[in-house]
Amino acid sequence: MRGVPPARLRLPYRHACRCARGDGARTVTERLLTAFAEALEACGPFEPRPALAVGVSGGPDSLALAQLADTWAAARGGRVLALVLDHGVRPAAATEAALAASWLAARGIAVRRLALPPAGPRPAETLRAERLAVLADAAAEAGCLHLLLAHHRGDQAETVLVRALRGSHAAGLAAMAPSRAAGRVRLVRPLLGLGAGALRDVLRAAGQPWIEDPSNAAGSVRARLRAALADQTGEGVGVRALAGVALAAAVARAAAAELRDRLLAEAVVLLPQGCARIDAGRLAAAADTAAAAALAAVLRAVGGHAQPVRAARVVGLLARLRAGRAGSAAGCLLRPGRGGWLVCREPAAVAAAATVPSDGRLCWDGRWQVEAPAGLTVGPVGAAAAALARADRQARGLPRVVLATLPALRDGATLVAVPAIGYHSARTGGAMRAAFRPPQPVSASAMLRVPGGSALAPGGAIPSCSHGARLGAPLRG
Repeated sequence: MRGVPPARLRLPYRHACRCARGDGARTVTERLLTAFAEALEACGPFEPRPALAVGVSGGPDSLALAQLADTWAAARGGRVLALVLDHGVRPAAATEAALAASWLAARGIAVRRLALPPAGPRPAETLRAERLAVLADAAAEAGCLHLLLAHHRGDQAETVLVRALRGSHAAGLAAMAPSRAAGRVRLVRPLLGLGAGALRDVLRAAGQPWIEDPSNAAGSVRARLRAALADQTGEGVGVRALAGVALAAAVARAAAAELRDRLLAEAVVLLPQGCARIDAGRLAAAADTAAAAALAAVLRAVGGHAQPVRAARVVGLLARLRAGRAGSAAGCLLRPGRGGWLVCREPAAVAAAATVPSDGRLCWDGRWQVEAPAGLTVGPVGAAAAALARADRQARGLPRVVLATLPALRDGATLVAVPAIGYHSARTGGAMRAAFRPPQPVSASAMLRVPGGSALAPGGAIPSCSHGARLGAPLRG
C-alpha cells in the first residue's frame, strides 16, 4: 500500500489545472479526463443527470475510475455511488474495504459497503459472477442505471490471450465489451482504451494512496500471462497489439450481431409461457453464421442460461431444423407446430421444486420470477398437466410439453396455482405471479414488438417477457 496522504480531486471537467511549465500543456489528469469522457460518452446514451455506480476494490484502477467518474458526473449535475465490496477471499479483505470506503468518503463520494455471503473456496469464475451479481443488484436498488467497472487495456490484452488459449473464435477474441446489459443495469467499462500506468498517474497527482492486491501476483493463468507481457503501464507494443486484436474482433462481432438481431426480429416470436415460435423457413434460408447465432440466442433465453450456448451444441440442431426433424439442445426442445417451429424447455431439464422464502420472491428454473406466499413450493406442472388441461380452458390450449414445464405453486401435494396461465384454485390465498424473465435478453439491441402494434426499446415494462425479438400473443396448440 502506498503511504501517500489523500487529497481531494475536484478538477473542472474541461479546465483542469495546467502544468506550471508556462507552455499551456495539459496535466496527465486533464488528458485522462478528456479521454475518459470520450470513452464514456461512446458507451452512451446517458440521462441528463446521470446516476453512475462504480465497483471499487481499493486497488488503483477502481479508485481512479471512481474519481474520474465523479468529476464527469458532477459536471453534468449527476451523481456517483461507489460500491465497495468485501469479497472475503483474504483475511485482510474487510480491512481493505473499510480503508477504501474511508478514502472515497473523504473525497465527498457517496459510498455503500457490500459483502459477499460467506462461502467456501470456489472457482475464480464463480467468484467473479457472484461479485458482479451483488454489485449489479446494489446499483439497481440505488437507482443507478449504469455500473462502471475498472478493466483497462492490460486486462483486455490478458482476456484476449486467455480466450485464445481456450480456442475461442472471433467473437470470443473481442474480449470484454465496453458496454452490455446485465439484468436491471448496464455494465460499462470506460477504461478499456487506457493503460494502468496512466490511472496510477491520476492517483499520484491527487496524492491518493491505493491497495495492491497480492492475489494479482499469484500463480493463476492471468498472473502468468501478465508476467509474460511484462508491461505494468499498459503502453507496450504487446499490450497495444492485443488490444487492437480485441477491437478488430469487436467490430466483426458487432456486424455479426446486427445480422443476428435482424433475423431474430424477422423470424422469432417470444411467448409469455417461456417458449418461442420460429419461422423455420426464414431461419433455414439465412446464412449459417446468422442462423446459428439466432438459434443460440433463443436457446439461451428459453433455457434460462446465464452464459452463451456453445456453437457446437447449436450446429447439429440447426441441421435438424433444416431437414424438418425435431431435436434438443441446451435443455430445450425444438419441434414443428402450428404457426411455426416451437422452442420450449425440455421437461427433464427443468429445476427441482423450491420453497418460496419469507420475502415471497423466488427465481425458479433460472428464468421465472415468482411472487407467492412464503412456504408454498414452486416446481414444474409436470404430471399434473393432463388433469390441468381437462380442468382449465387456457391450459387446454397449450402444447402439453409447454404446460408441463410452467411453474406451479403447491401447498404440500395440492396444486394451488399456475400463475403463468392465470390458473388459481379455490384454495388460492395471497398474490401469486410468475413472469418469464430470462437472465439475459435474446438481443440487447432489437426492438420489442407487442400486441397492438406498439414497440418498446430493450428493457421496456413488459413483465412477462425478456426484451429482444418479438412478444407474441399467448400460445395455442
